[in-house]
Amino acid sequence: MGKVRTGKKPEEPPRGTPAYMLTYGDMTTLMMCFFIFLFNAGKYDTEARIRNAISSFRQSLGVFPSSISVLRPDEVLLVPKERGTKDFFGPEKQLEDLEKRLRKEVEKMQDMGKGYLDVLKQGKEVRVTVGSQALFDSGSASVKEQFRPSLDKIAQFIKDNHLAVVVEGHTDPMPISTAVYPSNWELSSGRASSVVRYLIEKHGIDPALLQAAGYADKRPAFSNETQQGREKNRRIEIVLKPTDKTPGGESTALKAREIFGGDFE
Repeated sequence: MGKVRTGKKPEEPPRGTPAYMLTYGDMTTLMMCFFIFLFNAGKYDTEARIRNAISSFRQSLGVFPSSISVLRPDEVLLVPKERGTKDFFGPEKQLEDLEKRLRKEVEKMQDMGKGYLDVLKQGKEVRVTVGSQALFDSGSASVKEQFRPSLDKIAQFIKDNHLAVVVEGHTDPMPISTAVYPSNWELSSGRASSVVRYLIEKHGIDPALLQAAGYADKRPAFSNETQQGREKNRRIEIVLKPTDKTPGGESTALKAREIFGGDFE
């Protein structure tokens, strides 16, 4: 049986992609990016980094209105900036480098007994502890001749790294009463001042970068109940603090900011 002709042409579908496909395509692309991000997020080691990355991801995709942004290196996790992480260019790294280099210098000093010299990074400073027995005779504040080569090396390290210095004098609680030093206050202050004077007169270190402080027996590092503890408490502590001229400090951080545009504080 033949087909019946009606004289009407069959309706053609509209040309081009249906309007809803554009929205659907955008949505699937965003979903794909989102799940790829979730897969990679597991590789980051801190919650703060993940939060930072999510914020950058949202802004870069325009999820929020008026959120057109350009990602900086620190926003894509090349440089950690949240609290509690270690800076690559900041003060923490600078102090670690100072401590390591100073420890190497201390290891070369073989002219005194073991335990008389120690290096410790504490907060925003590096402390060099020297037993008073190595530096001074009993009841005296004059630096011993045999220790001066070691003190010269410490002084050169201070000059090379442009460090600010606080020299602290400490004693044990055993009383002293002489014409020169009526108490441990005068003795501890005199010993600290003697080291500062040596750094100025022998090595020409800027006096504006130096301080001397005497604490007598008021800041013991060990118990004074034993002879060994009292010996360790009789000490000089040379506290080293970086300045804006110290290598690897603020100047390096500023250069890093110029390169990366991030916050290294």
